[in-house]
Amino acid sequence: MEQETQTTPKKRCKLLGVLQANTIPIAIVVAGLLIGAAVLLKDNGQSKVAAAQAAPAAAGAGQAKPANIDEIKTAGNPFIGNVNAPVTVAYWYDYQCPFCKQVESTIIPSLINDYVNAGKVKIVFKGFPVLGSDSQTAALAERGVWEAAPQQFYKWHAAMYEKQDGENTGWGNRQDIMALMNSLGLDEKKIDALIVAKSSTYQQALQADMDEGQAYGVTGTPSFMIGKKLIVGAVPYDQIKAAVEEVLKTK
Repeated sequence: MEQETQTTPKKRCKLLGVLQANTIPIAIVVAGLLIGAAVLLKDNGQSKVAAAQAAPAAAGAGQAKPANIDEIKTAGNPFIGNVNAPVTVAYWYDYQCPFCKQVESTIIPSLINDYVNAGKVKIVFKGFPVLGSDSQTAALAERGVWEAAPQQFYKWHAAMYEKQDGENTGWGNRQDIMALMNSLGLDEKKIDALIVAKSSTYQQALQADMDEGQAYGVTGTPSFMIGKKLIVGAVPYDQIKAAVEEVLKTK
């Protein structure tokens, strides 16, 4: 299973966050340490991170399962697009990941314009909050937004990335997120109440998304599964588009 990650040498999304020990599997921790030790390679003037593809095995999780979007759980997850779209794109991300922000300003808008708006693609959002406490806060808030106002979910999601700053260095705590909801016309009090009342349920759903991603070889964010391909990293849009077109040919 081919995996490709494109980054800059300045900074990478790390998998090892400041999370409570009971909310992140040992396999994720080991995978994070391996990724943190990745070797930067030069390829046609571009830097790539050589992440250890054997991370799941090294972590005791066994070899990653072959990518297959038909096996990915989508019920209950936030999504945009036609619920019956012929192509489903599963997207793992962290609200503090700088490369996810890059994807949110390039790949996601293009995917929406070319395929989601045409009813050909449904994007299913899979939280992978590993970069710290603010990542967890945002991921739980996301579940509340989806339950309370699904039609406004993507507006809020995009606004979160527009506000993104450094990892755990400033904007992004609970108060900031609630203020953003208010500015977008969302009922932040209702959503806050949902987060408090359903914190355990939301956390279990997030953990399930993380465990599922890891099982299929997700070693960092952003990651996409399209058909039988797993694509890890802020890759060029053409690579995502090619994967979508490949699936569409079979429909």
